[in-house]
Amino acid sequence: MEQVYRRRSISTHKRNQSHAPRLTGYRATVVKQSVLCIILFIFCLVAMLSTKPELQKVKDSISLVINTQTDFKSLPHQLHGFIKTYILKQEDKTLTGKEVLTSLGVPLTAPVTSTFGPRTDDATGTEAFHYGVDIAANEGEKIKCSAPGKVAEAGESADYGRYLLIDHGNEVYTLYAHCLEVLPQSGDAVLADQVIATVGATGNATGPHLHFELRNGDTWLDPSEFITFPQANQND
Repeated sequence: MEQVYRRRSISTHKRNQSHAPRLTGYRATVVKQSVLCIILFIFCLVAMLSTKPELQKVKDSISLVINTQTDFKSLPHQLHGFIKTYILKQEDKTLTGKEVLTSLGVPLTAPVTSTFGPRTDDATGTEAFHYGVDIAANEGEKIKCSAPGKVAEAGESADYGRYLLIDHGNEVYTLYAHCLEVLPQSGDAVLADQVIATVGATGNATGPHLHFELRNGDTWLDPSEFITFPQANQND
């Protein structure tokens, strides 16, 4: 499993790269999601039984979700929107003013072969959480910077191999790992679409590919929600 990157440039995350990450892992994530579902159920129950007029919009939303004519294929999306609107009211604010997230470019013109989220780790055969996306390509192919920024770190580790961490400002970072070669050095300014590395299989990798991460402060974001990656050829 590719371990979480530790940014030395952030004071709250000063860790030695040999240390294990402090993330709780996939099982803890499932537990947190289960607890959130229970809290959501209790909240909905209390809201539906309440006679307070200020909760009427909440009750209408709940009624819409559980209505028998609801398209159950879209139910997960509706629940996600409901949670964001009424439970996690601060969530959207974390992306406020981070326009760079709306203009990220494709770092490598090739389809994603391993997505963000739970997956079976090739090395251990166990289920783990993948904190980025993998883009497979031939060794030596050019990797481009997704947005303008500054190289926060250029280095090498046992897990990531040769990597680049790019600071795009306002706590938005992109990470490019398993590179055969990295071109800029720490502190260098980089431009959008500038070639910054080449595809390799350094570090903990089973073949040539780019491991690409997108971070907003202390949170990992799914790059596929902000970047339209090429689709795999269905005829292959």
